[in-house]
Amino acid sequence: MVIAIPCRPAEERPPYQRSFRAKGNIDKRLSIPQFMHRVLILDLLIERKAFGHYGNLEILRPFSEKGDVECWLLTPQMQNNLNLQSSNHAESSTSAKTTVDIADSAFHSMTSEDFHPFTTPGSNLSSVIDVEDVCFREEVEMNGNRVILQRMQMPQPSEMKNWLQSANANALVCAGSRYNVSMWEGWMDVVAELLRKAVELRDPTLGICFGHQILAKSLGGDVNRALECTDLVSEVNLTEIGFSDPLFAELSIPRGLFTHQDHVSNLPPNCILLATIEHTKNCAFRVVDFDGIMLPVWGLQFHPEAQDSVISHAIIMSEFSQVQQEIFSAPHDGGKVLSNFANIAMGHQ
Repeated sequence: MVIAIPCRPAEERPPYQRSFRAKGNIDKRLSIPQFMHRVLILDLLIERKAFGHYGNLEILRPFSEKGDVECWLLTPQMQNNLNLQSSNHAESSTSAKTTVDIADSAFHSMTSEDFHPFTTPGSNLSSVIDVEDVCFREEVEMNGNRVILQRMQMPQPSEMKNWLQSANANALVCAGSRYNVSMWEGWMDVVAELLRKAVELRDPTLGICFGHQILAKSLGGDVNRALECTDLVSEVNLTEIGFSDPLFAELSIPRGLFTHQDHVSNLPPNCILLATIEHTKNCAFRVVDFDGIMLPVWGLQFHPEAQDSVISHAIIMSEFSQVQQEIFSAPHDGGKVLSNFANIAMGHQ
């Protein structure tokens, strides 16, 4: 399958640096600043607090160096109202106004105080896009700035492009997951459609591990499952193009943390290989359009968000075996990769 990526004249290409101005009646209890950066994260590891929640914070950390950040957490794997076959929603509003509708079993586990760090559901927020009934909200301070995390509902596939445009985000990140692209489930269709629309709109996008694999699959690549899982911290080999790619700026021999069993076996035709490693040949790639113009869209098989804080929490929460603890204690360059991505998304490179 070949995915057509339309080519726009240079003057029509949207800038990577974006912000939004809040309008309407803002809930004073939330005290949302008028200007914030917005990042969308496909939060697919919600059941693993260390790699999920704390991993999300590490993704957001370099964005917080630039100012306040609002993060929309998307959990399509736990959303019970997605209808992939129906067009009933096609006539409904396609703005980013949305509410969370979570399956009862998931809702219970996600609101348990000892399971997930979000506050009481039911907060209301009106902003530039009139978001209502945000089900979970948390605010943290990072780099002297505010980071606000909110769980948001995914739109129907027919609404995806307009929803993504309305969201007006600086970046989209598809994180790792305990689900497998090689064992496809229905909700993954929604993720794939979101990623295709992000590519079409040329929105800065980063796929990590599962996100790397589903990005490749959504654009026409192949994903296969190995016999065993790979747990490894190792140097990756940049290609000639990879050496000059801004995602690997100042990293001639980057080190990455790997923990996966699925592999991208064949890249989509509109992607360029940036890095390889012995156990998985398509370690990192970048998407291009059919004019050969590089898009701000990358896939990484390794986990750049697995910083020391994530590893420490994973050990405390017994998310790792003893062998994994020893392997993952080794240093890697994920923090620099995330910083480079944030700089690109914010228009600093």
